[in-house]
Amino acid sequence: MDVQERKATRFRFLRELYDRSDGNEMSPQNMSEIARSIGIGHRQAIDVTTYLRNEGLLEFPSLSETIVITHEGFKEIEKALSSPDEPSTYFPPVNLIVIGEMSGGAIQQGTTDSLQVVILQPEEVATITRLLDETRQALEEVGVSDSSSSDLRADLNTLESQLRSSRPKRSIVRECLISARAVLEAATGTALASGLTQQFTALIDALATRG
Repeated sequence: MDVQERKATRFRFLRELYDRSDGNEMSPQNMSEIARSIGIGHRQAIDVTTYLRNEGLLEFPSLSETIVITHEGFKEIEKALSSPDEPSTYFPPVNLIVIGEMSGGAIQQGTTDSLQVVILQPEEVATITRLLDETRQALEEVGVSDSSSSDLRADLNTLESQLRSSRPKRSIVRECLISARAVLEAATGTALASGLTQQFTALIDALATRG
């Protein structure tokens, strides 16, 4: 990864933290959830957050993975968004970051009608959100083992954090759906193993077909 890519990743991470904090500098967020939402691994997330902390843009208020954006972090993101054609103190121009994401993997072209976008579309987010609500309701109504319920809730929480992202990644969402479906299929003989499983399968297939 070159210098510009590192800077772009740092921006995307801080922008995600900014979006989730919703104007509140004291709003705690989870480092790993943000990393998953922008498609980076744990090791890279540590490198990114270490840099941002050293520059005073975020803080670790405890020894856990909890992070908060600082006042300087808010100012830096808002400066970058207010002048998207100009570099900020720490980041390249926002417009260059967006163009780089599109040319680097967000859009694939080359054959007739082969435009493939890896960012979820609004209607897909709405469909998945409804399915999450149905699944959580079913968990309350149908008995599932503690271990299976815990695994399923973890997958649902990851899905939800991805859907809250300003750039929900199709590949991450699809992997979470596959993992959740496996738990549902193990819950044989229940409502979870019938209609919901079919809906998960339909979504998984649709996301694969559309890119």
